[in-house]
Amino acid sequence: MSQSSKSRRFHCSKGSAEFTSLLTELSDASRSLLTEIQLTCEFFLGENSYKAEQDYLNELGNLLSSALLVNQKITADKRSVQSMNEAAGCLERMQELMDTYPTVLAQSEDPTRTKEYARFIEVCQQLQRQTSASSEVSATVRLIDPITKKPIVNPVRNIHCGHVYEKEAIVSLLQMSKQPLKCVCLGCPNKRALRLEDLKPLSS
Repeated sequence: MSQSSKSRRFHCSKGSAEFTSLLTELSDASRSLLTEIQLTCEFFLGENSYKAEQDYLNELGNLLSSALLVNQKITADKRSVQSMNEAAGCLERMQELMDTYPTVLAQSEDPTRTKEYARFIEVCQQLQRQTSASSEVSATVRLIDPITKKPIVNPVRNIHCGHVYEKEAIVSLLQMSKQPLKCVCLGCPNKRALRLEDLKPLSS
């Protein structure tokens, strides 16, 4: 191996190690956020003097969905960095990894179908049973549309971030907007321009 090749490999390895360290820190922060969300919801459940506010639960659900999506992307990044480290010195393999990276990110699991989100739904249902003993508890948390601020009747999900909207409201907003429209949920990390084909029925 030439001296220049060794030098490139050293710098590549050093840069990858620093990036991996950063990803580990972000992953730890993401896990801490998920834990805080769960503890907050469980604390809210334990305080019998508090009345469950549906918009609060909805915002908490959106926050959890965003955190889960970020955590998945961090995990995908760590795997890609590890694969590139293993392929160091093989330009063809590294180019292949870079070409397939967008596809790997696009395969992220729907945050609302993860076990963490399922636990959140379970806790919310317990909260509803405690604070509304006379009301029938639905199978899922009744969501509030971020546009109209009213209960969602005909839900559609953004396939890129998992956030849910009232179909009529989001479709109307897309049709009226002259500029590219992104997810309307506050704090959503998804920066993709929203299209009609990105909206899928909640049951799908």
